[in-house]
Amino acid sequence: MATGAEGNAEDAQLREVFDVCDLDHNGKISLAELQLVIGESGTNLSDAEVADIFRRLDVNTDGEIDFQEFKKGYSQIFGGGQQEDEAAAGDGDQGNGAVEALPERPEMDAFASDIQKSLDDHNAEVRKERDALLEQNAKLTRELAERSDELEAARAQLRDKAGELRRTGAEADDIIERIRKEKDAEMAKIKSELLAEQVRAWLEIDGSYSPPCVVATRVQQVC
Repeated sequence: MATGAEGNAEDAQLREVFDVCDLDHNGKISLAELQLVIGESGTNLSDAEVADIFRRLDVNTDGEIDFQEFKKGYSQIFGGGQQEDEAAAGDGDQGNGAVEALPERPEMDAFASDIQKSLDDHNAEVRKERDALLEQNAKLTRELAERSDELEAARAQLRDKAGELRRTGAEADDIIERIRKEKDAEMAKIKSELLAEQVRAWLEIDGSYSPPCVVATRVQQVC
């Protein structure tokens, strides 16, 4: 008897086989679907033989095979084994859910092998796509990390530039202030020199220094 883990694995595998046959994905297999799948698998079974397989799987005779019916009869019809013993224990009574055993046919074994091969190919393709997605995700992660490093480096450069601009601005302010002070000092010097020239000029004319306002008053009096 299969353990819980083995039973789950078998159920998963049978579910994959069931899904391959369930072409319209409505949760049930019709006779037309079973005939189409078996026909495309290249198995040499007649329509009557396929119909017989369908009849044996369709335990409740509702014209469709659900997963529980498929699970109950698949191993017995296509592989034999434990479910044959369970069916034998039921004395062949279909009313109790037993599935009639089919005569051994190489075509049936071939069909089961083809279904298994299709599943293996499908699983291999899924694994291949998964590995490709994982590789793509790893590549994108690496690129994102590289872009993040580049962005951080660019931000550091911008911070350095901003610091340089602030320092340059401060230096420019210092230069402007120094030039302003130098010009103020130069203007004060020029004014001082002009005043000294005026004083010397008045001394040469009058022999004594008088402020310009007094000299102007004297000139008016002479006139």
